[in-house]
Formats: sequence, structure tokens, C-alpha cells
Amino acid sequence: MSNPCQYHPDQPAQWFCERCQIHLCHGCTVERDRGGLHSGEKLHLCAKCNLPVEWLGIASVVQPFWRRLHRIFLYPFGLQPLILMVVLAIASVISGQMGLIGLLGAILIWGVRVKYSYEALKYSARGDLRPPPINLHTISDDFNQVFKQFAVFFGIGLAFLLISAKLGPIFGIAFLIFVLLFLPAIFILLVTTNSVGAALNPLLFVQLAFRIGWGYLLMYFFLILLYIAPGTLNFYIVQYLPQALHEFLVSIGLSYYSIVFYHLMGYVLLQYSDAIGYEVDFADFHDPQQTGPVAAANAAEQLMVQIDPMVKEGRLEEAVQTIGQAITAERVDAAEIREPYYKLLKAAGRTHEMANEGQLLLEPLVKAARKAEACQIYLDCTAVDKTFEVPATILLKVGSWLNETRQHQEAIGAYNRLIKSDPQSPLVPKAYFQAAQVLHKGLQQSPKAQKILQGLIKKFPDHDIVPYAQDFLRQMKGAAG
Repeated sequence: MSNPCQYHPDQPAQWFCERCQIHLCHGCTVERDRGGLHSGEKLHLCAKCNLPVEWLGIASVVQPFWRRLHRIFLYPFGLQPLILMVVLAIASVISGQMGLIGLLGAILIWGVRVKYSYEALKYSARGDLRPPPINLHTISDDFNQVFKQFAVFFGIGLAFLLISAKLGPIFGIAFLIFVLLFLPAIFILLVTTNSVGAALNPLLFVQLAFRIGWGYLLMYFFLILLYIAPGTLNFYIVQYLPQALHEFLVSIGLSYYSIVFYHLMGYVLLQYSDAIGYEVDFADFHDPQQTGPVAAANAAEQLMVQIDPMVKEGRLEEAVQTIGQAITAERVDAAEIREPYYKLLKAAGRTHEMANEGQLLLEPLVKAARKAEACQIYLDCTAVDKTFEVPATILLKVGSWLNETRQHQEAIGAYNRLIKSDPQSPLVPKAYFQAAQVLHKGLQQSPKAQKILQGLIKKFPDHDIVPYAQDFLRQMKGAAG
């Protein structure tokens, strides 16, 4: 049972800080390059004390394979394996019509399928749960793995013949059943040791199976299902289709089940790597389906990771100082952290700094049409700073958004602030007009709205908005009459 993260209890911990004596998920660590001779290597630091943390091992990251079966069976439907399956299926249809040359093509197709499946096993075993890419390295490099698999089968067959000849067919069949039971362990050893001799060594493959334990038997059960599935599909459905379509679908099925077969073995090796003694590096782990907090990618995100423990532990002043120092030292772009910094200042009761950040934050929020956030920041800042200055364009927008959310009195306050703070602004007539609309429709203060409109028409007789003001005034008077 893995420990939960100190700051994200719903996430399993992947790291442990010896100094703080706390468990952390990946998102609660700060990732930095080691630099120097170790450039490119990643160092993970505790966000609380900024010291290196200890990885808890692959068991803290991976799910048991029986909880991941749906993803394992969907694995070949990634773009890369899907392209390969279709290409191999088309090649199978073509080679089936080419006689002896087609036979050679079929052998090559089998070899490519096995080679890619081996790559899926190796990728999965080292923790990279993405399907391998299709390139020359994947398909052609280390192609002797295919020949080594053939050598394994040849060795098993030769041993069967020798045992049957020396001891009789019953012992030969018993030997064959024994080997088939440990065949997944043999394949795993072939990939991890790259040695046919090690793969065929009973002391090694039996020991490997027993180290995995009952999980090996469960894996074996699913592998048997995978083995018989293509034949069952062919027997009941595919054989009744046209010949070309039959060959195409059989090839797709063989490729699909081969890739799943090897991916499952690789994942089991990954899951039981600690028990087997197979070393997995966290830097190699990649699960595209993993959810939850992830490690910070840039300076701003890393800074937020660093202050997250401070916020959760109520050390708000320390968090404010940490961000302030980072901005002053230009270690981070202030624009990237302005919004969380504002929220932190608000929580810490630093009203003066909060209002300063709010001024800078309002404009990008208004440009992005983030209505709720912009209105809330405006209301927060004006509540603590009566002289809070905002450009007329922003005040006009905020006023209309406040009115949309039925905060009519606050909308009037925004329009009044615009008129008083910038009486020469060309937006003042529009602010008068919108204020009159709010008074009439929202606050049911029609007499006051009429006075504002009359003052607008008198003070700005040549403004474009005057005809609209006159029309609105006539409507109010007509409704009153």
C-alpha cells in the first residue's frame, strides 16, 4: 500500500524527503537539470526544503496489470501500431498472391511483426507505456532478436525430440507442457538478458516465474486467451469473408494480439521489477494516461510548486516573500504568476500590494473576456482602496458585466468611478447612458435615469449616442404616461 502525498492526499506518493519526513507526489517536486558533466539529467527537489528527494520506486507509480487491462487491450490502437498493422495487413494480401516470393514476403512480415512486438515489450518493461514509434531503429536495429526467438523455439523443439527419443513420447509431451507453462518467462528473459542460453535455462525462467508469484499465473491466463482469440475469430467469422478481406483481417488480428501479448509481458516485468531485481529509472517512465499533478515545466510553475506547501501549511507571509524575491531577482516572469500572486496577497491580507497587482491583472483578464474573475478583482480592490484607479475602457466593460450578473448597484459604482476619475474620456457619454439603463431596468429608478439622460443630451449634444439617449428617454416617458 503506497503512502499518499502530503499535499495531495488523493495522489500516491512517488518521492520521499528525508529531511522533512514527508511523502510527495511528482507534482510536488521541483525538477532541475543537474548541469555540468551531468547536464541533461534531472534532479528532483523537495518543494518545502529544496533538497533532493528519494524516489520510492516503480511500485509507487504503476497500477497492477489486472486493473489496467482495458488500456493494455487498447494499446495497439495508438497511431504508430495501427499504421503498422494496416501496412502489414496490406502486404500480407499482396504477398499471398505472389507464390514463392510471397512466401518470403510472409516470413519478412512475420519478422517485422515480432520485432515491433519485442520493442513494445522493451518499452513497457522500462516504464515507457507509449507504443514504440515506427522507424528504422525500431524495425531493423537489433533484428537478431527475431532470430533469437526462432532459436528459442528451435532449441525447445530439439530438446523435445531428444527427450522423446531417449525417454519416450510421454516424457517429451510432459517436457513440452512444462516449457509452455514457462514460455512467457522465457520470452521475458530473452529480452532482458539478450541471451538464448539464459532464456532456456530452467533455473532462471522457473525462478523468474516464482518471483512474480500468482501474478504470473493471472498473466498466463490472459495470454492464453490472447493466443486462442485469432483462431476463434477466424473459425467463426473471418473465414466466411472474401479471400482478400479474409487475409487482411487475419493479419490485423495476428498483429493486434502479438502486440498486446508482448506489451502485457513487458508491463508485468515493469510491475514486478523490484521483486525480480530488474532496475527501472524514473526518467524512463512515461504513462500518457496518468492523471494528477505533474512536475513543473518552467520557472513560474516551479515557483508555484515551491510555495504550494507554504500555502497548505498556512505560511502565507513566507509564500508572499518567496514570490516577491523571485520577481525582484527576475528569476520568473511576473506576468506568468500575477493571478496566483494576487490571490495569495488577498489571503495574506496584504491589501496595498493586492490592489497594485489587481491593477495590472485587470487588463489581461478583460482582454480575455474572463468576466467573473475581472469583476471579482475589481470589487475586491475597490473595497480596500477607494482611490483604486482603472482605465476607462476597463471600467466600462466591468460595469456592463456587473449589470449582466444583476449586481446593479456595483455597476453604477463602476460608471460613477469612470466619470469622476476621467471626466474628459470619450467614454463618459456612454457611461452615462449605460448607467441610466441600469437605473431604469435594474434598479427601477426611472426618474433618476431620466435626469441622467437629460443631462447627457444637454452636455454632449453632438455625441453619436445622443439619438439613442433621446429614443430611450421617449420610451421611459411613454411607459410612465
